[in-house]
Amino acid sequence: MHLPHSRTLPTLPYLPPSDELRQKLAMQRAFVPWGSKGGAFQLPKLPPPPQDTSEEALPPGIEPLQLWPLEDSADVPANAKPIMVDNMLAKWLRPHQREGCEWAQLVRSVRQS
Repeated sequence: MHLPHSRTLPTLPYLPPSDELRQKLAMQRAFVPWGSKGGAFQLPKLPPPPQDTSEEALPPGIEPLQLWPLEDSADVPANAKPIMVDNMLAKWLRPHQREGCEWAQLVRSVRQS
């Protein structure tokens, strides 16, 4: 049964975007505040966030959260480091969440062995 609205659309060959199309698309991305009389408002470009490599200090009474302690064996490379939770996250974890992290790591290591 042929319905009048079930026409197939013709396939068109791929054409690279023209300069006119690129300009129209760029104009759509411009921010125009509601009620403004002028053209597009250019949002200021923000500087990249600072790359702070210093480690955040933990509050008193909170221990660093170590997920996987290093074993004293010949298999461990000399430059190996223990797996630690970032201090920024560790300071907000509650005791049951800390235990859950340690338990999940333990279960994961048992499954891999």
